[in-house]
Amino acid sequence: MSEAVVPLQTYLRIVAASVFFYDFLVTVPSEIRLLRRQHNALRPSHACILFMLARYVGMAAVISATVIYFHGWTFSKCAQLIPIVGAFRAVLSTVTNFVLLWRTWAIWARNRKILIMLLIIMIPTTIFSYGFLFDQSPTTKNGSCTAVSGHTVFGQKWTFALANMCFDIVAFVVCSIRLIRNIKAEKGISGLSAYLLSEQVVFNVFGIFYFVIVMIGHALNVSFLLSKDPARSNSFLTFNVALTSIASQRIITSLSERVTLNPSTHGSRNRSASRSRSRATSKVRNPFRFVAGMRDNVQQPDVELGRARSLHRGNGNGIAIDVHQETHIAQDDELLYGVSSEYKSKREQESSRDVQTTSTVHFTPE
Repeated sequence: MSEAVVPLQTYLRIVAASVFFYDFLVTVPSEIRLLRRQHNALRPSHACILFMLARYVGMAAVISATVIYFHGWTFSKCAQLIPIVGAFRAVLSTVTNFVLLWRTWAIWARNRKILIMLLIIMIPTTIFSYGFLFDQSPTTKNGSCTAVSGHTVFGQKWTFALANMCFDIVAFVVCSIRLIRNIKAEKGISGLSAYLLSEQVVFNVFGIFYFVIVMIGHALNVSFLLSKDPARSNSFLTFNVALTSIASQRIITSLSERVTLNPSTHGSRNRSASRSRSRATSKVRNPFRFVAGMRDNVQQPDVELGRARSLHRGNGNGIAIDVHQETHIAQDDELLYGVSSEYKSKREQESSRDVQTTSTVHFTPE
């Protein structure tokens, strides 16, 4: 029976590496755009840091797990390599949990109770992740290096996967509760339809699909690890590493691309930038350029007036242009910290004295 399932482990490891590197190549443009938006290369945003960790720690985990399986190793070399592979897996698990935590917190408008609850639930997940790292028994078979479960509860592979799956389930349920509450708050069919079709609801719950992928991956991993056959129990481990790494990256890049294409869903960076934008409305270099639908830059850095929203002529004395001032991405941390409508409205209220989202510029041509 073992001989029948050994090819499954080999097949899944090959598929895991193939899927991971295919997705890596596909997402290179998104990575470049994310890096270009960093205002300081030495101080990248938290979203960028988490993306890079999920991407390259995941790569290290997939490569190391593949190499030790397909290369001929002695037992002594295997014993040295197994902790390294386990360390990559544990770090990736922590990074993935932080991505899910931050997205859930943002959907709940940075509710402190939600943050505390998720951090408390994350504690046992982290303990099992790193406890598993230090309690593994290396084994070799036909030159293939793998690890079997240790002797303590922390060294059991299925407890490591189960702890991560439980955190994923909690994050998914908490996000779903928020969505259901928002739906119930809308009265009438028209209000509900408007809410479900609004940009905010799509943006707030965008990424939950990847929550489900991570959750299903951990569930399948648990089912494989509970098998008494050692060859079968390790079959899905590497594939799950690739899956969680890809999902973590996609949560950030998908939100990043969506904010870039829809600046209206994104709040302003901070009060100082808002003040600059507010003051910049009176410093249009050539207002006639808006007539042609062209954008015009102002002297302040990181400030750009939005497209002309409406244009109408007066009584021959001049032209009145309503300039819609768009808010553009300034910090990728907004992807994780606060893109919900509640948090956005709270920030707008705090800076209402300094920010004006719409202004009218009147001028008379010479």
